Amino acid sequence: MPSQPPTGSIPAPSDASNGAAEQFCANSSLGLNQWWRWVAGLLLIVAAWLGLGILIQLAGCTVLARSNAFGTTCGDSTVARLFLGGLGFATGIAGVWLAARALHRKQFSRFLTGRKSFAWRRYLFGLLVALIVSLVTFLVNRFILRLEMTFQPPGAEFLIFLLFALVLVPIQSGFEEVFFRGYILQGLMRLLRSRILLAIVAGVAFMLPHLANPEPLQYGFAPYALALLSSGVFFSIMVLLDGGIEVAAGYHAMSNLFMGMVANTAAAAIESPALFLIRTDAFRLFPDIFISVLGFVLALAILNLKYRWLGRNS
Repeated sequence: MPSQPPTGSIPAPSDASNGAAEQFCANSSLGLNQWWRWVAGLLLIVAAWLGLGILIQLAGCTVLARSNAFGTTCGDSTVARLFLGGLGFATGIAGVWLAARALHRKQFSRFLTGRKSFAWRRYLFGLLVALIVSLVTFLVNRFILRLEMTFQPPGAEFLIFLLFALVLVPIQSGFEEVFFRGYILQGLMRLLRSRILLAIVAGVAFMLPHLANPEPLQYGFAPYALALLSSGVFFSIMVLLDGGIEVAAGYHAMSNLFMGMVANTAAAAIESPALFLIRTDAFRLFPDIFISVLGFVLALAILNLKYRWLGRNS
């Protein structure tokens, strides 16, 4: 198994990150790395995320329904579903921590970053870039492509949902980054040397569990799968270039927040009282996926200007 940092068509970063990208790849060789530990780790994390998480959701749903905490039954409340879903993602993060400490005998932070500690400024900049790109793509869809949207005046449910979303959506997106771009990506580094191949395989790993969402059944399997794959590859490239999940986690969180609070489809994994309800019968390769990919290119361009991933140190 490779012990050197992966090589490949994605250029090695040369920004002022003090070798964070190389260190993040090297982190995959730290601790105990027999193949069965990685398999056991995957099973442990999935059990914590989907197994324990679902049990907690069911128990919590029963308690909330009996107490009528959200003014309606648990199944009918978008706030309740968001809250209970967030608990499942929190248990998933705990599963990654347990796998890191008990199975691999290394610090949890090794799966997060190649730096000495988690870079919160990078996380915040990822939030900002995602907000810019989301606004640009929203305006293009709204005023240039004339995508049909229905404005929904915000009410009490919107404000309550927003308060919960500001806490729980970063947990949801944070788990996905820790799991898919932290644990799984480093596990793949034990087998693959090419950065391009790493990004593609990690993108496929990100796509597969999301196919259980309601969108592919409602709007079309192939375009939705392609959108997920492109998203997974995009986030993986971002992590490989930057040497940590910080920017990707921030970008992912803001993208999901924007979707949930500003523009969402009727059938969505995160149901929400968004300001605009997008009216669509199917996802299409053009312009839907095309616009998403252009957004990713714009994001990478902005991030490269900031961090000089592909340029020389300034």
